Amino acid sequence: MANSIKYSGTWRFYKKEEFYQGDLYVDQEHRTISLDIILASEDGRKRPGTPFRGRVPFINGKLFNGDAVLLSGCQFVRVFRDSGATWRARFSAGYAFWGLTVEDESEIKFREAFFEFGDIIEWTGLCNYHWEIGETNEYLAWDSREPVAMVINDNLTITARPVNEWGGFENFETEMVVRQKVWFEFVYGIAVSFETIMEDVRAIAYMIGIGISKRPAVRSAQYCHPSIYSVLKDRNGQPVKRLKHADLLIGGGNEEPGEMIRQTGGFLYRFEDISSGERFERWRAHYAKLRPILDLYMTAFEKGSGSGELVFLNLVQALETFHARFITNKVKYYFERVDLLIEEFSKDHSEEECEEWRLFLIDKGQSRNKNGIFLRSRLADLTFAEGEPLFLRLGELALPDFIQKIIDTRNYYTHYDASKLVRSFSEEELFFVNAELLALLQFHVLRLLGFDKKILRERVIKAVMLNNMMRETESEELEDDTDT
Repeated sequence: MANSIKYSGTWRFYKKEEFYQGDLYVDQEHRTISLDIILASEDGRKRPGTPFRGRVPFINGKLFNGDAVLLSGCQFVRVFRDSGATWRARFSAGYAFWGLTVEDESEIKFREAFFEFGDIIEWTGLCNYHWEIGETNEYLAWDSREPVAMVINDNLTITARPVNEWGGFENFETEMVVRQKVWFEFVYGIAVSFETIMEDVRAIAYMIGIGISKRPAVRSAQYCHPSIYSVLKDRNGQPVKRLKHADLLIGGGNEEPGEMIRQTGGFLYRFEDISSGERFERWRAHYAKLRPILDLYMTAFEKGSGSGELVFLNLVQALETFHARFITNKVKYYFERVDLLIEEFSKDHSEEECEEWRLFLIDKGQSRNKNGIFLRSRLADLTFAEGEPLFLRLGELALPDFIQKIIDTRNYYTHYDASKLVRSFSEEELFFVNAELLALLQFHVLRLLGFDKKILRERVIKAVMLNNMMRETESEELEDDTDT
């Protein structure tokens, strides 16, 4: 644990009276929280027993510097020999609440928690620094907008609040650091478990993530608890309790700290576009059904998410799931849908064109007596886009052939058969195919959230054109290298 910060102290396990000495290791880079407690063996060889195996609801700690810390969401990992007759038992933790001590699991509930998702300042548009030049002086000014409150349900309101951590006081140092952040404050009417809070945090993280095309991670977190407070006096001199913000560490090892995100003009949408009005209501209404789709979608933006093949499979699965959840999952209704789509399409197109698109939407393999809707039919429906087709392509492949090759490639990876390889996209082509699948999924997710269909369609067409230009340029460069 070379990259970890070590905190030594004594530790008491859930419903146990005995105290154990041990070391807490916190690795913020890799999001891990581990506790090693020291165990003694009577004969120096026999492995000693541990206070807990399996899940541990919580562990109270008292550090040697006097600070309290509560570990929750704990899990036994292993026992290993340290030295001589000393052994250690390792436990992982999901959360570390600094300053908190509890006696019962029911006390680990909260009404207020605060999260900062890294450098998303530009995306939120809630604050910025700028340089002011006057007649006799120059100074750094901070502009901010009013906090934005989002009512999630009867028990939860989330407020995005800009914070300037530089007070502007007189300073004679040769160097100084200024910081600004946007904190998302989660305030509950009735206290809830931290697992519930983290589910709500995930929903906001996904709302941000779609806009910035990256899964944001919590960089800083704080909480309030009734047992942690200061006593102040009101105007009448009467003592008043004021809850204090305490620091919180989140473990789990499955998220990266927030990084600088600076994409002027490149966001799918900004905070002001989604945080209020009809679009936010749509987000709130659809999130539960969208979440499995977003789990797959976000892998396209993760570092080390895997090969192009994995991203391809996840995007195809996300599109298939979107169609099943938000359009239809019944064969009968799909045929009725196609009839309605073609009827509307026929108002501005010839009979020949209508028949061509009908065959595209319902090929010879998709009959009414099938048990389910084929993936090819679902992808065809999504690209038809209710009568305003999104002409995805790769090179000279026409849309029907492009869709068929997606199916062949998916089948090659999920039902391996060497003979299917010749009908599949190559590893090099998958990079460009994934870009078009991503654009298709973004179109339908943003359309679901109420964004303008015409603008979204233009964005997809532009993305497809740029994608194919990039591919052609890369192909020409490879040919030049081969000739050389």
